[in-house]
Amino acid sequence: MMSGIELLTQTYEQLSLIGAVTTKAEFSIEFLGKSPSYMTSVQARDRAVSDVVLEALENTMLAEIRRTAKSETTEMQAFNVSLRRIHAKIEMYRAEKWLREAAHARMNVIATAATIATNEGWETDHSGLLSQMPAAIYWLLGRARG
Repeated sequence: MMSGIELLTQTYEQLSLIGAVTTKAEFSIEFLGKSPSYMTSVQARDRAVSDVVLEALENTMLAEIRRTAKSETTEMQAFNVSLRRIHAKIEMYRAEKWLREAAHARMNVIATAATIATNEGWETDHSGLLSQMPAAIYWLLGRARG
């Protein structure tokens, strides 16, 4: 999977090709809601792109899609189709990121529940562990709240 900065770079390049932006500064301000130097800075420092920035990008793309959707000129219709294609890539990236994070969180819960089951002396063979898993998760949740 591509990184967040790769997604931003590709998005900027595609928006530039269709004439939606002309500079990284314009892209940073208009599409990311950031300072003019944001895109250049993130690229130079190879920093992670926050969910807030990705959400701003997605919201701006949706607003542009809605703004250009009812245009009757062929040129604007083609522009709208291009925006939709770019937006689809952003949605796919965010969905894959969410799935990866959810799977990681689930594995952490399972590992923690298995540790609890072992520490509490519960059955730890595969069939026993699975039957004890809900009890271990409830136990963990109770400890976290208490």
